[in-house]
Amino acid sequence: MRMYKIITKNLLDIDMNMPIFRYMSFEHLLSILETKKLRINYRGSFSDSLEKKLNLKYQFALQVIGDNASEEINKYLKNNAVDISVKSGKHKGFCSLPASCWTLKSAEDALMWSSYTKGIGVRISSTVGNFFESIKPDDINCSYASDVCLYGPIEYRIDAAYQTAEDNLFIKHPAFKNEEEFRFYICRITDDSDILPSTLTAEYEGKRYIEIPIKPEILIKSVTISPNLNHQVAKKIANWLANDYGLSVKFSTIKFD
Repeated sequence: MRMYKIITKNLLDIDMNMPIFRYMSFEHLLSILETKKLRINYRGSFSDSLEKKLNLKYQFALQVIGDNASEEINKYLKNNAVDISVKSGKHKGFCSLPASCWTLKSAEDALMWSSYTKGIGVRISSTVGNFFESIKPDDINCSYASDVCLYGPIEYRIDAAYQTAEDNLFIKHPAFKNEEEFRFYICRITDDSDILPSTLTAEYEGKRYIEIPIKPEILIKSVTISPNLNHQVAKKIANWLANDYGLSVKFSTIKFD
C-alpha cells in the first residue's frame, strides 16, 4: 500500500480537540471499517453549484458615487478588486481539490439526517486531531509523497469582488449556515503559494474522489444510529458494530412520531 504524509496548515490556531461530526450511509461506514480507507470527494462533485463556478453578479468592484465621493476611496476599492478572469480560472481549478466535509454542530440535526443519509444512516464523531492522527502511517521507512492539508471552519457570507479564489475555499452562501461546516482540503502548495490538486488525484483519474488509508479506530470516536430505524433493528446493528469493530455506539435522541 502506498503511504504518504499530510503536512497540516493550522493558520487559525484551531484546537486539535475540537469535536467534528459527519453524517453518512451505513454502507459508507462499513466501507471505511473494512477497507480502512476514507473516500474524499472532489469539490467539483458537490451539489452546490457555487462550488464549481462564480456568481458573476458579485464579482464587480463597487465605487462610491455622489458629491461626497472620495477619489482616494474609489482608487482603494479599484486596487483591491480581484481580477475576475484569474479568480474564475483558479475557482474552476479548485474543483479538483479533494475536500472532506464535517459539521461542528454537536446536536443532532433532522435535516442533516435526511440530506446526507439514505436508508440506514449513521453519524460518526471525531476531533480535528483524531482526523490527522488516523492518517499517520506506522512505517516511517516508507517512501512518502507529501501533500498539504488546509483546514478550517466555513464562513457563511456572500462572495465579493474583493475575495480571492483562495478565500472562497472556506466561504459558502449564508443559506447553508445551519450546516456549521468544517472542511479539510488535501492539496499541494507550490513555492509561489499556488494551490494544486493532491498528488493522489492522478491515481484516481476519471473518478470523483480519492481514497486515503486511515486507522478507523482512531478516526471514529463514536457512532450514532439513524433515528429512522426501528429501535430493535438499531439495537442489533449497535451490538454488531460494538462486538465486531469495537465501536462506541449511541442511539439517536431524535424521536419521530
